[in-house]
Amino acid sequence: MKVIPANRILGIACALCLGAPPAMPVRAGSVSNLTQVTSYTNLYDAINAANAGDTLRVIGTLTLTNTLASWPGLNKTSLILEGVNTNSSILIAQNAASVGALIITATNVTIRNLQIQYTQVSGTEYLIYVQSGDAKIKNNILRGVYDMGPSGGGFGIFINLAGRSITNV
Repeated sequence: MKVIPANRILGIACALCLGAPPAMPVRAGSVSNLTQVTSYTNLYDAINAANAGDTLRVIGTLTLTNTLASWPGLNKTSLILEGVNTNSSILIAQNAASVGALIITATNVTIRNLQIQYTQVSGTEYLIYVQSGDAKIKNNILRGVYDMGPSGGGFGIFINLAGRSITNV
């Protein structure tokens, strides 16, 4: 098992996200709460209605268009956000929250089996922004085009916690 310090992950995450995502057919998507047996047409409503420990499954392609003011982030303890697989469960970030498309604010959150895309050159800084401990990010594909100019840039995953690391297990 190789452990990478959090302060070194930015460059690695950026390398994983270079290049525009390939053209893929866009299928209307939904989010199913497997725990409550409910379905939603957008991720925002699914997260707001979820309880701690629920599993949300993305089916098809969803576009994230929230602003930071309205986006709650992944704010439920032990929440699982998953896809069926990385080819059929796709989140496209457009005009998403200015800090990250998926912001993890609760402990023990899992993101797995998703393809997360960002195709605008500026705006969102990170596809996944980790603000809380014990996040699990497994088997995801992160794609995007970022502005790497003097005013900053974007990366795939950003961990905003000292002493944290990403482990590939």
